[in-house]
Amino acid sequence: MRNFSDAHLPVVDGVITVPTGGRTEDFVDAADIAAVAVQTLLDPEAHAGGRYAPTGPRALTVAEVADTITAVTGRPVRHQDIDPEAWIGGAVAAGVVPADYAVMLRRLTGSIVSGDGSTPKDDIEKVTGRPPTAFHDFARRNAGAWVSPGGSEVTMSVPAEEMGEFAALDPFFRIVQEGLAGLVDGGHFFDLLAEDVVVEYVLSVPGYPRRVEGRGAVADLHRGYGDVMLLHSADGLAVHRDPQSSVAVLEYAVHGRAVRTGRAYDNHFVSVLTVRDRKVTHWRDYLDPVAVFRATGWPAEGR
Repeated sequence: MRNFSDAHLPVVDGVITVPTGGRTEDFVDAADIAAVAVQTLLDPEAHAGGRYAPTGPRALTVAEVADTITAVTGRPVRHQDIDPEAWIGGAVAAGVVPADYAVMLRRLTGSIVSGDGSTPKDDIEKVTGRPPTAFHDFARRNAGAWVSPGGSEVTMSVPAEEMGEFAALDPFFRIVQEGLAGLVDGGHFFDLLAEDVVVEYVLSVPGYPRRVEGRGAVADLHRGYGDVMLLHSADGLAVHRDPQSSVAVLEYAVHGRAVRTGRAYDNHFVSVLTVRDRKVTHWRDYLDPVAVFRATGWPAEGR
């Protein structure tokens, strides 16, 4: 699904151009794939020998994808089919993919055009306990990826190829996006932030920076989170907004496991956000540091 909201299958002048032969594919949310991966890491014994092929809940044509984007954005979008070799040659020439990736593109497009695209499976629900994300829900959550307030197309602030570095944080990203739906624009968590955003960690843990300035610096701070914690869910969302001051307060909880100790991690957050021009310009964060200590075993036990 994320290919439609980044540079791989962009909407250009209201058109998604990709060869499909009118066939379907069960597009899957990358966050669901990450959730399956997290569960296998948290409980490797339970998944030993398991073979999973995460899919979306329903096979769709790209024309149906375009119709959904139209419905959630109010912006006309349509699918334009194209000769596979012309499309692959254009993608390589434009630098969207390296030349040696053409072989993979031929396999992928050939599978769809021939009618042998993947069919929906229940692996995501089997592993995570929840159904896979429907494209309509993905599109609604990422509507800002296709249209900015001025009606122009927008690009992601973090390159798509780097998003895997943040997979362990997907539940956190998703609940924040849910809480800010309709208030800010952006295709991913980092796109919700103004380029010069200021983030203050008012109540946090020792050694964590108290103030970070700039969207790039916030992204850098979150890199490597998966080396310490793996989140599998987030819930308890409560949203309080003050339209007069453009302030939103989000309350929510995240759940996961500490990588080193294997202990459960459950924390509650309060995030106080200031929004200007449909971007978060200031973020004040409060969390329970004791929950972090319990999960990570800090300070070292026995001392």
